Amino acid sequence: MCADRRKELVRHLTGSELDDRLTATNDEALLRRYIFVKNLYCGDTIAAAADRVGRSESTGDRWATAWNRGGPAALVPEKGGGRPPKLDESERTALRERLAGGEPWQSAEIEQLLDEEFDVSFHPNYLPTFLHDLGMHHVPASTEQRREKAADGNDPPTGAGGWTFE
Repeated sequence: MCADRRKELVRHLTGSELDDRLTATNDEALLRRYIFVKNLYCGDTIAAAADRVGRSESTGDRWATAWNRGGPAALVPEKGGGRPPKLDESERTALRERLAGGEPWQSAEIEQLLDEEFDVSFHPNYLPTFLHDLGMHHVPASTEQRREKAADGNDPPTGAGGWTFE
């Protein structure tokens, strides 16, 4: 009952050229698409080739059509969408340099620095993710510093815990 869905495939590359592309790419999505085409080169149906790379037959059909129309360039996944970053790479570098000078930093101090020097703010739930992406990690206050805070109801002394690059 299942039809043999073999699509005529344009051979834009030789098998060895396709193998070279497979070994040269670091993009996981593009690698999956090249493997799909390689499976078609080896005689798989669209359904079988798509299944081998964990995709649906309709996705495989789209990829095969794109390959036939535009070759390897047509398989490059479109990146995009989403909100642009609040800080570009040069601003992130400047922030890293600024933060490296006064470790450890409290979250409130970093929020103030971001607001005053870069005119940006991050949601408090996202700030730790942003700081981890910068290469920082959080160091908790020592047990003694936490006891002092509990005993006198004050914030821990400056340098007690916080964010650091170490």
